[in-house]
Amino acid sequence: MNYKKIAKISQIPEIELPKVFEKEFNELANLSMETILNTPKEKMKPCGIPMPKIPTRLRLAHSFFYWVTDLNGVIRNLNIVLQDLRLLATKAQIYRSNQIERIYLLVRLFFYEIFRLREIHSSFIKDLFKQGLIYRDEQDSLRVGLHERLENLIETRNRLVHSKVIWVGKEHLKLTVIRMLANSKDDKLNDQCSIGISLRDALMNCYNRWVPDLFEEGCHASSILQHASHVLSERMAQRQRLLIEHGASSISELQ
Repeated sequence: MNYKKIAKISQIPEIELPKVFEKEFNELANLSMETILNTPKEKMKPCGIPMPKIPTRLRLAHSFFYWVTDLNGVIRNLNIVLQDLRLLATKAQIYRSNQIERIYLLVRLFFYEIFRLREIHSSFIKDLFKQGLIYRDEQDSLRVGLHERLENLIETRNRLVHSKVIWVGKEHLKLTVIRMLANSKDDKLNDQCSIGISLRDALMNCYNRWVPDLFEEGCHASSILQHASHVLSERMAQRQRLLIEHGASSISELQ
């Protein structure tokens, strides 16, 4: 089956910064700007801007800011991969060789990046524990909870990456034959090969069959993390107020 039109997908949505820390985010931005302006040129780092000393009352907002920023960095990478897959499906001729290998590489890269969401989340939860805002057993449940909600996504990744990164069925067969022809320097590669499909059509078919699913997986992960950001930010902000009110350093001390 050849597809005359390419599947239409939009961008995987990025995570919004928690509104509960809007005031603190503005303070952090002003603090960073003041640090830059007040740092002598001779003390500026060659490969970066000077980092301000974060007051204790802003540390939680600072953690949320970098957590969301890191998550969105991954989401932007996912969108880049989807864009590159589209380019490969529509304009494969701009790549002089290894077009089929590029499809496999891009699929691996998509799931490698999406798997990083778990790592970023785990590091964030560990940071909240160090700040005394979550209980020890809660640390494990928050980390495992996200992993379980992404279970379907991880199963898809394991199927594609841990085994052979292939599309089972006719599409994979066509790609395999086309790659064999490429290795034998067959002149029909860029035109029409003996199985009745061109490289461009094969790549287009794979894009239309698989990229919408990848996009859906990415949107699902984004939705889960957006919800987690909203719930955690409200809960942690409330706990931070309790710690300040009681002069405690850990939520465990209030039990």
